[in-house]
Amino acid sequence: MKLETCETCRHSFSWKQISHSLWSRNWKVTMITCRKCRAVHRLREESKFIALLPGAIVMIGATWLIVAEASLFAFILLIAGSMASSLVLPYFASYEKVDRAPFIE
Repeated sequence: MKLETCETCRHSFSWKQISHSLWSRNWKVTMITCRKCRAVHRLREESKFIALLPGAIVMIGATWLIVAEASLFAFILLIAGSMASSLVLPYFASYEKVDRAPFIE
């Protein structure tokens, strides 16, 4: 597991850059600009799906906990698992270089 790198200069993106890109409220802001060569990279479609998984797991798990009247331990385990998956999510994100992005500075 390693963080994604720039396709042009092979500079590694920071965990913070990738995490911000994944958790952005606006899916159009899922682009990252390389700090070294200023190349713009866009989040791949399959990574957008992967970014939705922790939230989906929490919703499905919470529904199951309510229906099954599960224990507090199961609830805590669900929350801890979703937090852990959110922390490692930037290591699974992949980006592709964009030729031009007019709204990125």
